[in-house]
Amino acid sequence: MTQAESLKEVLVIDDDVSFRFLIRELLGEVIHVVDESTNFDQAMAAIKRVPNNTGVICDLKLTFNGEEGLIILEEAVRLGLRDLILFTTIPGAVSQEWQKRFPNVDIVEKGNNGLLIAAVNKWSGV
Repeated sequence: MTQAESLKEVLVIDDDVSFRFLIRELLGEVIHVVDESTNFDQAMAAIKRVPNNTGVICDLKLTFNGEEGLIILEEAVRLGLRDLILFTTIPGAVSQEWQKRFPNVDIVEKGNNGLLIAAVNKWSGV
C-alpha cells in the first residue's frame, strides 16, 4: 500500500484556488485530495461519485452572496457521508438551527489552521 492509499481521501469544495492549495499543503501528511470542485454543480456531482468514507471540506460561499455549502453538505449527509467540514470566513453566519440539524458537521473558520487540523484528525481518531 502506498502512502497516498493509506491517507484519508478528501473532496475539497472551494471556489478560491488559494484555499484549495492551502488545504493540500497544510494537510498533505494526513489526507489525499481525490477531487476538487469549484462551484455548486461540480460539487453536487462530486459528492454523488465519491465513496461514503470520503471526507468533505466545503466552503460556505461558492458565490458572493450564496450559502451553497449548506445545501451541498445537507446532500452529503443524505447520501451517507459522515466526515464533513464547513469551511468559512464567518462561522457565526451559520444559523444555530442548521447546526442543531447537522451536529456532525464541523464548522471551521478559514485561517484557523489548528482547528482545521484538529477537525481532520478526528476523522482518523488522532
